Amino acid sequence: MQALPRAPRSCRKGAALATWRGFGIAACMVLLMVLLLGIALLAADDFRLPRADWLLDTATRLDVAPGVIVDVRIERDGHLNVTGFDCTYAFTAPDGIRRQDHCWSKAQQLAIGAQVQVEFADGEPQLSRIAGMHRARSATWWPIWATAALAALTGVGLWLARAYRTWVIARHGRAAPVRLVALRPARRGRSLHVRYAFADGSGSEREANQHVWRRTSLGLAVLATAPGAPIEHALVVHDENNPRRCRLLSTTDVAEASA
Repeated sequence: MQALPRAPRSCRKGAALATWRGFGIAACMVLLMVLLLGIALLAADDFRLPRADWLLDTATRLDVAPGVIVDVRIERDGHLNVTGFDCTYAFTAPDGIRRQDHCWSKAQQLAIGAQVQVEFADGEPQLSRIAGMHRARSATWWPIWATAALAALTGVGLWLARAYRTWVIARHGRAAPVRLVALRPARRGRSLHVRYAFADGSGSEREANQHVWRRTSLGLAVLATAPGAPIEHALVVHDENNPRRCRLLSTTDVAEASA
């Protein structure tokens, strides 16, 4: 019978991160795509952030001044459909300084020379926009993007939390020999659905399921084992107070920690 490493053990990080591996990879991919989409959308607007729109939306008092449109740029997509209007405007603030800036609107088209109402924060005419428009395009899509990014980040956090729990159990949990109960291919043969059994600290037999990637050392050890036989070069680690929290590991994934 193989000797089992005693706690505290060292645990290979890759073995812990293999917990919920498919979910973790999917969450990371979604988070990466959401981040890249946000960067692409910001780049299309010269990286103008919605901060000014937030300040104007939350301002307790807005001043207004008459302005005039000095330029209009029509934006189109790859199919030449109109996607928005970038309007450059000029106005003279109460401090007597004539300022020029631009706003964006998805539907409001204005002609050059059109008179508009320009709103700005009290005492801060450098933060202005045409009433009913946005200084930055990101002000329109930011809430949806932030919700998607938060959801993807939550998924990554859940995966890392489960991986950390596996790492703690592998390092400090009780180790026990393991017996193969049943085995079947999963995920088009790339992984194995393994049902295994082990004895907990009280001597009661417990059974659990786990997906194991076929080409790993643990997958090869499982494939070399007949149902009902002990799995060589593998062990189970579990929480002594809650044996249902367990993990099937290869003996190459854990070792006794050096003093």
